[in-house]
Amino acid sequence: MIHILVGDDRHHIEKEINKYKQQIPQHLQALNYQRYSSDRLSEAIIDALSVSFSNYQKVVVIENCNFREFGEPGLSLLQPITKLPESTCLIFTASSIDRRLKVSKFLLDLGKITEYQQIPPWRSDLLVKAVETEAREMGLRLTKDASRYLADAIGTNSEHREKELEKLAVYADGHKLNMSQVTQLVPVNTQTSLQLADAIKSGRALLVAGLTNELLAKGEPPLKIIATLITQFRTWLWTKLAIIKGIRSNAEIARLANVGNVNRIYYLRQEVAKCSLKSLSQTVVLLFELQVACQQGMKGDAIRSRLLIACRAFH
Repeated sequence: MIHILVGDDRHHIEKEINKYKQQIPQHLQALNYQRYSSDRLSEAIIDALSVSFSNYQKVVVIENCNFREFGEPGLSLLQPITKLPESTCLIFTASSIDRRLKVSKFLLDLGKITEYQQIPPWRSDLLVKAVETEAREMGLRLTKDASRYLADAIGTNSEHREKELEKLAVYADGHKLNMSQVTQLVPVNTQTSLQLADAIKSGRALLVAGLTNELLAKGEPPLKIIATLITQFRTWLWTKLAIIKGIRSNAEIARLANVGNVNRIYYLRQEVAKCSLKSLSQTVVLLFELQVACQQGMKGDAIRSRLLIACRAFH
């Protein structure tokens, strides 16, 4: 069997690989389970075509494939896998796959593709759903507000989400947990510049001050924080401008706002619904001025003060 595991959620990709590995007896894993980098494609294919030890399943993983770079030579090397032994599980992992490539079409004709993508940070609905689904699979019962808190506190890291939910399941011991209980056990550790941008846009001064302090305390470079804020507020500004101009096509708004995923426009429309064009434009100007000031050596306290000024524009 051939599997193509694609995406940026490395944790779930590794879990899927591990399911096949666990089908091999422990004492045979060193012989029947091998991983290769994609630049060792020829060696990996030879291994995959060889007979497994003791007639147990063999698992061969070819990691971090860039199928575009395989080209015709790679396609030629892959031809023998049409005669892959039934006992062999050949797994390709990649961050993405271009289905138009000859090598991609060849592999997709032979195998099964599964995609594992991290949930975008702006899809809070999907983050909550992921918490609820995984909790249910563990037999963990949570109140609605507890699930929402966990989605915000944990963020998009699927491995961290799984570990925190496992910890809560042990603590709960079959009982339903509420928000008060989970906040004591799972601290918020997803302070990000995107959260800071949302706090500024919401006019939440205390949260802006807190997030700024936490980001700087964690060693986040001020210029990196400001660059993220500029990108986010420019996206909001262009989205708002397009809406005011009467542009209805999400694809056209995505093009103007330089948003790669057109599905994100649905959420951007909601995010800017209560914002004025003036507030957004003023904030973008202020952030560019702050960027220059940081390049000239502005310190953390002054950065926080400037961001609080930006926050006032949204009161």
